[in-house]
Amino acid sequence: MDDTERYYKILGLSTSASEEDLKNAYRELVQVWHPDRFTHNPSLQKRAEEQLKEINSAYEAIRKHIAYTDRNAVRSGANQTIHKSHHEKTKKTASSPYASTLKSGRIAKSSGRKYIVLIVLFLVLSAAGYGLFLYMQPASMDDREVFKGMISPEGLRIASVSRSVDENHDFLIGGEIENTTNKEWPDWYVVVDVYGAQGKVLDSARMWNGKQLYTTRDYEVLAKRGVDVEQLRAKNLYEPGVVIPPKGTVHFEMRFMEVSHNISGFNATLRPFDPVRLYKELYLSHVLPENGERQSR
Repeated sequence: MDDTERYYKILGLSTSASEEDLKNAYRELVQVWHPDRFTHNPSLQKRAEEQLKEINSAYEAIRKHIAYTDRNAVRSGANQTIHKSHHEKTKKTASSPYASTLKSGRIAKSSGRKYIVLIVLFLVLSAAGYGLFLYMQPASMDDREVFKGMISPEGLRIASVSRSVDENHDFLIGGEIENTTNKEWPDWYVVVDVYGAQGKVLDSARMWNGKQLYTTRDYEVLAKRGVDVEQLRAKNLYEPGVVIPPKGTVHFEMRFMEVSHNISGFNATLRPFDPVRLYKELYLSHVLPENGERQSR
């Protein structure tokens, strides 16, 4: 992967993205990774600061890359226009009685000018290319270190998982998340699948940092039960999650509401995840709750 592709990857863009796409992606990522969102956790705030530096570097590099590409496209179009005009002018000159005389006199002049233009153009492009090369050198953080320690569950494990049914006939899955490392763990992601008698997955529930990611249907059920859904959405979006201390544990509980199937089994797993995608999903569910669509688990 070259440097340009790496910068596009950091911003989650394809190499064909427009300048408008770039601005939109940049605004979203700055909102997600702004250090002020992580004042509750100095370790996570430091990671956010490093990530924001990467985002800013990627934005500037891609912005200049797009501008450089656009300038080349304009220059190419101008050259084609000049060539066409010169070709038509040559045709008119060749049709005149003095064409052969004029042609021999102009060959020397045009050849000299052509070589001068080519030399100047070569020097300009060489300088521009070298400057772009220096600017596009990789940043201090390697591509593999982007989101390092924030998407992998390595070092965590699930223990003591159990199930129960409450007075609302909701199916509850609970357990412990154990941190086997010597560092605190601010980001973790659990998925629980429940199965029917045929071994088919009937439903899934997700939890990010101790907060269950409810679906649109879940919010509808909670609203019928008198829960302040807007307050719950805001809590999931803005309040800090549960940090697992070094060599420590935290309890988790996932809720399946108004289950209409006979559940014969379940499985709880820690999974890698993309914190940007999850935060955007939470943000959209908060600001656009009226979309009425069941969110994908």
